[in-house]
Amino acid sequence: MTGNRLESLKNKYKGRRAFMIGNGPSLLKAPFDKLINEYSFAVNRIALIFSKTKWRPTHYVHSTNIFNHPKLPLSEIVAVMAGAIESFYWDKYAEREMLSNYPGVYFFPILHEGLNQPEDAQDDWWSDDITKGVSKFGSSIFAAMQIAVYLGFNPLYVIGADGYQSPHGSNQPDPNHFHPKYHKQGSQHQKKYNNAMFARAHEIAMINCKRLGVEIYDATQAPGLGVLPKVKLSEVLS
Repeated sequence: MTGNRLESLKNKYKGRRAFMIGNGPSLLKAPFDKLINEYSFAVNRIALIFSKTKWRPTHYVHSTNIFNHPKLPLSEIVAVMAGAIESFYWDKYAEREMLSNYPGVYFFPILHEGLNQPEDAQDDWWSDDITKGVSKFGSSIFAAMQIAVYLGFNPLYVIGADGYQSPHGSNQPDPNHFHPKYHKQGSQHQKKYNNAMFARAHEIAMINCKRLGVEIYDATQAPGLGVLPKVKLSEVLS
């Protein structure tokens, strides 16, 4: 496999705080000007917000199949990598030349791929050693959390994880993300499944962060998932 070695990143940022950036609608309320000098992890189509802010994530995680989406311009991927210190990709993309030849790119194996039922997810669906795999269950932010903890970040603050997804038709804008063209439509059943899965993923993260002595909080400027301890983002950044 091409790319850099994940082992070199173990505890690289020990004791630094990081913001885990979700893609919910409340992200448009985030004070990005105050996040510019902070460490932050973003995922998937975060580049869609770049026209509204000078902020860029220091770390980027891509653990989904959205890379293969026919409407995903490569300019989005390039824009994120250009501003990030380190970018992390599912290793099935390791042979893509544009990724493998770019500095600061790392590839990780995936654990728990597929549509696992939320009620079947186990508390140990978390990876302490990302060189052996990263759990893909639940959401991309869940994968980013595992990577952030491996890199030594503590505490973690989650924003943009609104906690509820609603169905929308094929000709309607996406109400579940910060950009109306972020994603395709979804059925009522799928959205209920997603909501339960997101909540379970955050519960697993909370359990394992507590085990590892890592503080993790929900600083989302929306009700959120109701799983992590809630804090006010304005107070965290003050």
